[in-house]
Amino acid sequence: MSAVLEDDEVDERMVRLESDVAHMRSDISDIKTDIRELRADAGAFREGLGGIRVEIAKLRDELHSGLADVRAEMHTGLTELRAEMHAGLGELRAEMHAGLGELRTEMLERVTELRSEMRSGDERLHRLIIRTSLSDKVWMLLLTGTMLAVMAHGFKWI
Repeated sequence: MSAVLEDDEVDERMVRLESDVAHMRSDISDIKTDIRELRADAGAFREGLGGIRVEIAKLRDELHSGLADVRAEMHTGLTELRAEMHAGLGELRAEMHAGLGELRTEMLERVTELRSEMRSGDERLHRLIIRTSLSDKVWMLLLTGTMLAVMAHGFKWI
């Protein structure tokens, strides 16, 4: 009986092993199918990446050529602007020199006029001082005489 039990047990184990092996085979075939699909997807992805790489290279080349054009335009524009600024500054410098020359001559004329006015004013002031000085002396003499007369009258000298 024990031999029969063992045979039944072995048969059950064999059936279970065969069933497990069948499941493993089906899982392995599913895995193989998935791997084939992944490889196909990866191949398509690689092809897409290759196309993207080509497009990126084209964009990079376009960007470099566009930047070179912009750099050349900026250089040309800056050169023209520099030339315009130099010309404008030269004109401004000439205008300033002309204006300063005119201002200098005008100031010299005014200074000359002021000097002549001051000389004539100085002469008038001198005459006024002399005249005032003379009239002040006369007034002082009159005041001193009046004070002496008041004092003489107070002391009853008069």
